[in-house]
Amino acid sequence: MSKRLFVRKTRHGIHFWQIPVFEKFGCRALFFMRPGGFSRGVYRGLNLGLNTADDPHAVRRNRHLALLAGKFGPLAPV
Repeated sequence: MSKRLFVRKTRHGIHFWQIPVFEKFGCRALFFMRPGGFSRGVYRGLNLGLNTADDPHAVRRNRHLALLAGKFGPLAPV
């Protein structure tokens, strides 16, 4: 049986895709989906972009959720 390139996961109510093969090289790659999060209006969901007109407090809370879901430390993501 072949392994899947992308694996869909959910943690802390946050949905994301993970690429397990990257972990062989010491890198964790996650792609977060929009459901969940604290943003409202046109940015509703898990908006992680600070360079938008979204409420910066909501974006910081969203980023914190993403860090928890991805099991990242505060300085790890790029």
